[in-house]
Amino acid sequence: MSIVTSSLSKDQQKKLHSLLGHVKLHLLYKASVHEFTAEAFHKRCDKQGPTVIVAYNAAGFVFGAYTSKDYTQSEDEISDEKAFLYSISPGGNKPLRVAGISGQPAFTDGDSGPDYGALVFLCDDEPEVQSNPGTNFNFQAAEMHGDDLKLTEFEVYRVEGLGDLLPKAWRNIQWTAERKQQLMKTIQSYKPDIKTVHQARVLLVGPVGAGKSSFFNSINSAFRGNMTSQAIAGTADKSVTTQFRTYTIKAGKGGEALPLILCDTMGLEEKADAGLDIEDLVNIYKGHVKDRYQFSPSSPLLEDAPGYKKQVTLNDMIHCVVYVVDTCKVSVLSQNMLDKFAAIRKKTNQLGLPQFLLMTKVDAACPLVAEDLKNVYHSVYIQSKARELSESLGIPLSCVLPVKNYSEELDLDVDTDILLFTAVQQMLNYTDSFFENQDIEDQEMNDQLELYRSSDHLNPALSKQSLFGQSIPSSNMPVVTSSLSKDQEKKLHSLLGHVKLHLLYKASVHEFTAEAFHKRCDKQGPTVIVAYNAAGFVFGAYTSKDYTQSGEGVSDDKAFLYSIGPKGNKPLRVAGISGQPAFTDGDSGPDYGALVFLHEGKPEVQSKPGTNFNFQAAEMHGVDLKLTEFEVYRVESLGELLPKSWRNMEWTAERKQQLMTTIQNYKPDIKTVPQARVLLVGPVGAGKSSFFNSINSAFRGNMTSQAIAGTADKSVTTQFRTYTIKAGKGGKALPLILCDTMGLEEKADAGLDIEDLVNIYKGHVKDRYQFSPSSPLMEDSPGYKKQVTLNDMIHCVVYVVDTCKVSVLSQNMLDKFAAIRKKTNQLGLPQILLMTKVDAACPLVAEDLKNVYRSVYIQSKARELSESLGIPLSCVLPVKNYSEELDLDAETDILLFTAVQQILNYADNFFENQDIEDQEVNNELELYRSSDHLHPALSAQTKPHIV
Repeated sequence: MSIVTSSLSKDQQKKLHSLLGHVKLHLLYKASVHEFTAEAFHKRCDKQGPTVIVAYNAAGFVFGAYTSKDYTQSEDEISDEKAFLYSISPGGNKPLRVAGISGQPAFTDGDSGPDYGALVFLCDDEPEVQSNPGTNFNFQAAEMHGDDLKLTEFEVYRVEGLGDLLPKAWRNIQWTAERKQQLMKTIQSYKPDIKTVHQARVLLVGPVGAGKSSFFNSINSAFRGNMTSQAIAGTADKSVTTQFRTYTIKAGKGGEALPLILCDTMGLEEKADAGLDIEDLVNIYKGHVKDRYQFSPSSPLLEDAPGYKKQVTLNDMIHCVVYVVDTCKVSVLSQNMLDKFAAIRKKTNQLGLPQFLLMTKVDAACPLVAEDLKNVYHSVYIQSKARELSESLGIPLSCVLPVKNYSEELDLDVDTDILLFTAVQQMLNYTDSFFENQDIEDQEMNDQLELYRSSDHLNPALSKQSLFGQSIPSSNMPVVTSSLSKDQEKKLHSLLGHVKLHLLYKASVHEFTAEAFHKRCDKQGPTVIVAYNAAGFVFGAYTSKDYTQSGEGVSDDKAFLYSIGPKGNKPLRVAGISGQPAFTDGDSGPDYGALVFLHEGKPEVQSKPGTNFNFQAAEMHGVDLKLTEFEVYRVESLGELLPKSWRNMEWTAERKQQLMTTIQNYKPDIKTVPQARVLLVGPVGAGKSSFFNSINSAFRGNMTSQAIAGTADKSVTTQFRTYTIKAGKGGKALPLILCDTMGLEEKADAGLDIEDLVNIYKGHVKDRYQFSPSSPLMEDSPGYKKQVTLNDMIHCVVYVVDTCKVSVLSQNMLDKFAAIRKKTNQLGLPQILLMTKVDAACPLVAEDLKNVYRSVYIQSKARELSESLGIPLSCVLPVKNYSEELDLDAETDILLFTAVQQILNYADNFFENQDIEDQEVNNELELYRSSDHLHPALSAQTKPHIV
């Protein structure tokens, strides 16, 4: 299928943006491609929200109409105070903008071409416009279209608001020439942790046209000091790159090669049998594909083919995978493409490769960034696309970086280079994670490579058909997320105070019906309704009372209606009329008298100002009663800050150094055990892998992602992994090993199995063992370690729970925790609990992490978790993992190091309980092992035995 592109010139596009403001235009319809008919127009443009018509004539005029309302073929006359006609003349003058005549509709919403009265487009299904100045809008015909009513082209664009700039950047970047030089030197002086590997090998993977080859060319140009185009790049909808290519970058013309090789591949395409093949991808990962191998999607590389390299070393393997996605296409990635990414992510995770994501073309995606690249981390739109991509691909936000490739420039630009070099620096940091995972000395390399290769046999079912076919969806069910922008959320919080919002109901997912509303929102305590319309208003109602379908009028002096207008003004808050009820508690949609939502079970609101509440309709909803979305949130009070912290913390650089020194100097009480071995256990998505990555980053001094972390609703960690932390790159290993496991899942037969957990406790599970929930590890399995010592056993168990989900832990999950706690207690293992994501749970903590022990809400969640899991409050520690940051933060580090210090203190309890001298180790281990026979099952008859 041919690519449909805009006919607007750069100058015309700029002038159109001057009329529309900070928006993104998405081409919906182009008459020369889709036909000059009303039917074709409505097929592609109905129910698309705000749109702008762009008509072209032979006289050189570009003219049309903007509306904030939907086309629906309702046959109604539509009022829209935001609608206007416009013209961009061929003389290069300022664009003409014509507002509607007061009291007249903007357009007639029929089944013909768009009819704005004064301009009727696609008249009689012909490439023509009918001109009737004075009807709805008034203008001079010569100024609007030069009296040329024949159309040479006709386009319609969806208009997406980009929001304003954030007052504070969501990542800190230094935009100076000194910073550019610093980044260049850091990259040039990089050395892999393994002596036999001289260059980090990074693979670029992404859809056709995302900018993989252009990214290499941009990096190469930035280091050479002039524009180059070594890798073949293009704009086609089929992959321009048809070979596997490895590119070395030099520091200037004839300069020394950088310690980085960028590998380029064929692009991912929509069809299952087109573009990069996953079997070829795995061969690339393992170093079997030679440079310049010609891809063939219908026939992947075989071992006996000329392009296959049989003998490989770590120098040939891929050390980091970088996904590349066009920012302009984030919201339109097809399900086929998302499924391909999910399959690739799954295979890449199994091989333990660190992964990273580049969002390219940020300047094309956001005009504010195009104006000034330094706006990239101030742009609300770019931040929203980064979050959307993180969620849809299951990649942590900290691993998502926006970049701008060189495209039309002839000269280099410092800001562009800084963004590119920042991405490269992060790639190299993540590549270090791969080398650390290898844990190789030269003499052990062959064994380690064999282990890496053997991963083929761990999952024989992951064939091409199951990976790229329809059998593996990207997730079980869609994640239901809020439609509130950051600014709207902030304004809503200004009305509600210090509260936490829990999304109960979203009509576009759960249906626009009263039944669906009551099913999810009855008896939920305080709630707030959030309604959206095409005019850009967000409005609704708050009540502190329950919905119960009692049929009675409910009084509530805390209830109010509100509106957040599209122009960014202060929110409107409307209190109830004295003596009148707040709402009627019936079985219909929520009825506040003046506003009745889901009226007659439709996406509509009935407006009757003066009933219970009084307001001006234009201020409340812009007289647009059609709803584009409807949500209801449970409102949980966060309380204020305590006058005194419930735990004492020192938030100083000296305290951070003290904690680091204490951890580095720790020694287990038993001489034969050099490192405390700590197991992280918790639900999927709680932040176990991210906790290790955060600790590792804090000790290394830069962001890393050695443990695979994600955002999916299924466990990203599918292997048992043991991670050693080093004090800085190439530094001494800390006296601590963090062990990561498969996450706990809701279903009884999914996620981590308790029999596997017990085997981990006792040291029987080898590093990189692949979990299988349906078949726990057996003694005769290859992953089972028969001979164990205290060094192999777990010395402390750390439960990890998302603070945001404390109150919604299901009974199934609580039962799993109870069973695990029972078994852990029987084995005498000390236990501690980490509450992660405290900043996401409490806005006061997000504002200032030092509020964590002054937050009433965090304290209440710690107590709730302590009671529900039966763990003493002294064993519950709140932490914040690194999630979207590129730089370390002293306060985050202090909270993390405090948790590690406590973990090591608790591990000491295990060693003290052993009461071992070196000569008694074997007897003690035998006693520890014997607990297998004391606890054949987790039953009430089980005889306790504490070691």
